[in-house]
Amino acid sequence: MLPCDAYCGKTVKIQEDILHSLLNMKRPSCGRRISSDVTNVIICEGQFAYVRCKYPTKIKVVKAIYGRSEDKRICPHSSIKTTSCKSSSSDAKIKKQCNGKRICKVGATNSLYGDPCGGTYKYTELKYRCY
Repeated sequence: MLPCDAYCGKTVKIQEDILHSLLNMKRPSCGRRISSDVTNVIICEGQFAYVRCKYPTKIKVVKAIYGRSEDKRICPHSSIKTTSCKSSSSDAKIKKQCNGKRICKVGATNSLYGDPCGGTYKYTELKYRCY
């Protein structure tokens, strides 16, 4: 996990070999070439960010979570009562909203994904690639 003060709202490239070992993913062997670079975006609660891919590539969401992890360095805040909580709908909603588009606005609010841990400051973490 990445500390939010350094990375909130910014993109981070993850090396392909590290990503594949972490996610135990296989490389695509046929069809449209998917970029091996996965971009990680952290959006602190109450904020939004635009994710984008250069023309002609499009967004493919690998994973999206709205909630909180045990790493308090991500989007630090005085109101962290619960850790390891996540919205059950955030992954599917963000994939539906962004997959196949070149630009997509992603937010981090309870109104979008529900409140998986009341009284706790949350964030959206989005991992995507361009294909």
